[in-house]
Amino acid sequence: KSCPLLSDSAAGASGLDACLCEVGTTGTHGACLACVAGKYKSINGSSICIDCPSGSWSGNESSSSCEGCEAGKYSTVSSSTSDVCLDCPENTISDQGSGSIAECLCNTGYTGSNGVCASCSPGTFKDSVGPEVCTHCPAST
Repeated sequence: KSCPLLSDSAAGASGLDACLCEVGTTGTHGACLACVAGKYKSINGSSICIDCPSGSWSGNESSSSCEGCEAGKYSTVSSSTSDVCLDCPENTISDQGSGSIAECLCNTGYTGSNGVCASCSPGTFKDSVGPEVCTHCPAST
């Protein structure tokens, strides 16, 4: 007898007890369901689907892996879902695979932290990305 949808068994195995859920699915004895978006499972068997780790996402059902968030976005495991990467706030940027809003750093010309950045005051500047403070412009400029 063959295994139900989303499951398979080793060659020569018989009975539903031998049916294992495929990657991207979970369940027992061949009664398998797809992992929901934001979760994945990379091995055959009855283990549960797990949340994508911080800095990654899975937008599809039946995922066997998660993808890193692109630069300028982040994802946390504590997000309501791990099926999307969130945009960094205005005037910030992050590296690929960022796992929290704290990794959204202020652009040049802006200062602050944790994704909250304000433009440098008149007469000050900042020429790097990050939480550094704006410094006064040289007197001759």
